[in-house]
Amino acid sequence: MGEGLSVVLDVDPGADERLVGEVWASVGVEAAAGPEGAGEGCASLGTVVARRGGELVGWATLLEPDGRDGEPHVQWALASLEAGLVAGGGAVPVVGEAELAAVEVLVGAAAERARALGHGGVVWSPGMPEVDAVVAGRLGAVVLREEGRDWGVADLAGWSAPGGLPAVRVRRVEEVGEELLEAYARLYAEHAVLHPFEAEWDADDVADFLDTSGVEGVREAPVFDVLEGGVLLAQLPVLVDAGGAAAVGKVVHHGVDAERLAAGIAGCAGSLAGDVPAVRSLVVREFDDAVVAGAAERAGLVVVARWPVYRLGV
Repeated sequence: MGEGLSVVLDVDPGADERLVGEVWASVGVEAAAGPEGAGEGCASLGTVVARRGGELVGWATLLEPDGRDGEPHVQWALASLEAGLVAGGGAVPVVGEAELAAVEVLVGAAAERARALGHGGVVWSPGMPEVDAVVAGRLGAVVLREEGRDWGVADLAGWSAPGGLPAVRVRRVEEVGEELLEAYARLYAEHAVLHPFEAEWDADDVADFLDTSGVEGVREAPVFDVLEGGVLLAQLPVLVDAGGAAAVGKVVHHGVDAERLAAGIAGCAGSLAGDVPAVRSLVVREFDDAVVAGAAERAGLVVVARWPVYRLGV
């Protein structure tokens, strides 16, 4: 396992940034300055760094508990994957046995660091679901909980809305103007109050989030508002790619139950199904949200992907 790897502990809080800079330099790109506010959040408890013959292979940073799981979090990275992202080209990264073994070693070493600090285990969220599932199995980790799920309709042309859904108004907005942003900001702020790991939102934040001008491969980006009696209850921002696959990366809601949100999802799906050129599929991402999960199921969507949080006892 991990033949030829040497693993060392780096306790410098800036180790991640330095290692990223090393990867960027390896592909001839100057590392950009981190975003404003970088470094906020959970503090580093140390970074384990793996090299082979002096060449950087990857690293895993151990972060202090965030208050939800009560144990340190592991975040791993492979230099080859990071370099591929920086270099671009759109190629799907290849993860072979050597990369799997490296991640296994890194997560295991991070767990050893946690044990040395007196913790009973570590948790981590998948960066690459297929990789993490294999590594978790090899290390004997268990699924602690699910951060969320993707709910989908594979064939919108053959889908129809379930009967008995309540009547709500579903408004399709093709271009978000200034007059809507204040209402949207209130909805996003109200949503964040009920989701403690959400950031605070204002109108500028919402405008930035809904601005898809810099997102490659987007054919269209309609926003669907769910209203009742003139009150904005939920929003489903949609991205449709060049192949006609639609995705809602975040459902924002406040004061709506699963039945009415299901009607909103159904209205969104029905509108997309009538698009020309055709929208062939829809995926709605749910972040451990019982209202969204119930609504997606009631609207006839099925789980197409799960996002587990793994725990490895030490």
